[in-house]
Amino acid sequence: MATVFTGAAITQLYTFQNSLKEISSQNQQVFGTSITIISETQEDSPNRILIWVKNVGVTSFALDGSGSNTTYWDLFITFPNGTYNRFSYSSGQYNCWNAQILNARTAGLWEQGETLLLTIYTERIDSGSYTVRLTLPNGVSTEEQFSF
Repeated sequence: MATVFTGAAITQLYTFQNSLKEISSQNQQVFGTSITIISETQEDSPNRILIWVKNVGVTSFALDGSGSNTTYWDLFITFPNGTYNRFSYSSGQYNCWNAQILNARTAGLWEQGETLLLTIYTERIDSGSYTVRLTLPNGVSTEEQFSF
């Protein structure tokens, strides 16, 4: 009986230990993530908002041309009239965004110290105050208010 109990307890202990390791790894990734918006501007014809975001944390993020990894990124913009929109990662014409790593050391990987240029395609750009919020898959986000 003691052997059965000991075996079950050790199995549960290993399961608990593996769970703690996984949680610790996830927390380490979140705590190692830090991004900041460093600038924004607009371009007409086509209507685009350009936003530069700096990876100032130690966590790297995959970014490929197909958008498979950026599907889980959330980009929201609040417009001057108070409406807001979630933009999808795509290379389409309107209501979407795409990104380019400007100073990539490793192709397709946004690493510490590198700048990401977000190009947001919208139907129109009105004068007034905007808010942009970028949230990464691990929940870390940055937000900036700006005016055109």
